[in-house]
Amino acid sequence: YKRQGYETLEHLNIGLGSAGDTFTIETTHTGDTRLWSNGGDDIVNVRNIAGATNIAGFEGSDTFNVGSNAAGAVGDAGNNHGGTVNGINALLTIDGDEPASGSDVLNVDDTGDGTSNVGTLTDTRLTGLGMAADDVDKGITYGTIETLNIGLGSGGDTFTIASTHAGATTVDTVRGQDTINVQATASGSVTNIDGGDNTDTVNIGSLGDSLSNILGDIYVNGDAHDAGSTTLTIKGDSNTLDTGDILNLNDQGDAGSFTYALDATTFARTGTGTVTYATVETLNLNTSFGNADVDVTTTAAGVNTTITTQDGADDIDMATTGVDSNVIINTAGGTDDVNLVLTGGDGTDSDALGSFVQVNAGAGADVLTLQDSGAAARVELNGQGGTDTIDIWATGALSVTNINGGDNTDTVSIGSPANSLGGILGDIYVDGDAHDAGSTTLTIKGDSNTLDTGD
Repeated sequence: YKRQGYETLEHLNIGLGSAGDTFTIETTHTGDTRLWSNGGDDIVNVRNIAGATNIAGFEGSDTFNVGSNAAGAVGDAGNNHGGTVNGINALLTIDGDEPASGSDVLNVDDTGDGTSNVGTLTDTRLTGLGMAADDVDKGITYGTIETLNIGLGSGGDTFTIASTHAGATTVDTVRGQDTINVQATASGSVTNIDGGDNTDTVNIGSLGDSLSNILGDIYVNGDAHDAGSTTLTIKGDSNTLDTGDILNLNDQGDAGSFTYALDATTFARTGTGTVTYATVETLNLNTSFGNADVDVTTTAAGVNTTITTQDGADDIDMATTGVDSNVIINTAGGTDDVNLVLTGGDGTDSDALGSFVQVNAGAGADVLTLQDSGAAARVELNGQGGTDTIDIWATGALSVTNINGGDNTDTVSIGSPANSLGGILGDIYVDGDAHDAGSTTLTIKGDSNTLDTGD
């Protein structure tokens, strides 16, 4: 082929043919560049631009690669690795158009960037990541793209998904201690977050801490993590787990009353999409300040799970906890009901202890029920403020249950609903702590002994 030169042009328009073309933009002039790929399944590689560049896909299932190493070709259309987007120094607009069949794919590669970057994604825009010196008016504008893939660099990046398009979005953090904020997802969309190497934090919820705009499904894979641990201690025994990758589910700014469903791999709230998670070592769920109904089928084995409710009348039902896990429940104010059906036992770790569960009941008049604990489990029920009722139906062999009444007068009942102590197989420690004023008197032959009623 012959190379065609050009200079002193303000506008450059290029139209490709109707077959499947491969076209690479090595760089552009500072003026306006427009490319129409037209028919066929085309591959367009964009490595650098100096001026506003518009690319229209038209018909066909087209692949657009953006990055300094973009080298997509027939048979390897998505070849785009190890580069940066620092050469995108103007506004790049990509319109996939609607393919007759299949889908248009946009691959953005910054995996070769060792700088700690900040980036923002919306349903139509990608800015930051070193593009055009992070000028928010430049970066990438995209539309009618069915699949969007973004690879971050090896620095500690902060990447915010303010909203998504209706298709599939994947963010791969690759390396570095990254923070991913997912504020909103479109209905019917799928968002994939891969943590890659190092310890990452994924925050799901709006700037105002609401999950109401999470309308599409989210998949979070924490992947590998750095060293670091957290310990939960109950009655002298400790369970130490990796802190690892952290998933925060933030709804504490929402005034609504919702039902929350959590198991070892998935989470959902009334009116939201489903969050599926794996290789996450720490999960924190913060519910709304309305009345929360939290239904836990099980927590993940060997994972730190914390559930924090606000000042509503909250109901937490936990069918079981994962083996060797740490679970903390904080109910704050309000009259709350926490029901632990069964806690997990010992798994494959070396300490011969089961899961650890701690309940901190806050200031309301709460009801805490332990129906049973797993073998060698450790359970701590802290009434804290309020006139609390604590019921222990059964405990597992070699288990330890520690009860602290806290302030005010509390009532602790030990034994099954059928009034049997036969299921109490583990040790129980009860510390009533402080109590309200009140007394009871026993009188014998005119003499009386008055004592505090207390706990």
